[in-house]
Amino acid sequence: MTLYCPLTVDVVVQSSNGDRFGAHSKNLEFFTDAFPVTGSTLPPQNGEVVELSESSEIIHFMLAFTHNLPPPNVTSLELGTLLVLGEAMNKYGMYLASEYVTAEMNRRIPDEPLKILAYKAKVSDFSLIDETARRTMKLPLPHVLSELDPSAFRIWVRLSFQSKD
Repeated sequence: MTLYCPLTVDVVVQSSNGDRFGAHSKNLEFFTDAFPVTGSTLPPQNGEVVELSESSEIIHFMLAFTHNLPPPNVTSLELGTLLVLGEAMNKYGMYLASEYVTAEMNRRIPDEPLKILAYKAKVSDFSLIDETARRTMKLPLPHVLSELDPSAFRIWVRLSFQSKD
C-alpha cells in the first residue's frame, strides 16, 4: 500500500523499529483524538520527531486512515496484526478507522472467537461479546485461561454458567 499525498509534511513520526513517516498535523487533528489542535502548540523544530510505540506496519495503516481517501483494505491482515491495529486505533481515538477494523474482527468471530473475545474485553468493545464468548464454551479451560485476562475471563465464566441453565 503506497500512499501519495500532495499535502505538506509538517510532522514526522517514528515507529518502534525506527522507521520514520511524514504526516500532516491537520489530518492527525481531524482523524484522531490523540494529537493537539493545529496551531495550539509550537511547531516542531528541525529534526524533531514524534516517537510512537507502534511498529512500522501499524503506523503505516494508521496514517493511511488519516486521509480523505477510501480506507485501506484490512481484510487480508493476519489476525494478530488486526488486533494490534485495533488497539492502536483505540489508543489514538481513531473512531472512524476502528469501525473498519471492528467489522473485520466481527467477520472473523467464527474462526478465532477466543482471541477476539480477549481483544473485545481489553478495549471495552461489548458489541457481539456474548456471541463471541458462546463460541468458546467448548474449549478446554486451560486454553481459555492462557488466552484471557481477568476481565475477559469473568465474561466467559458468566456466560458458561448461563449456558448450563
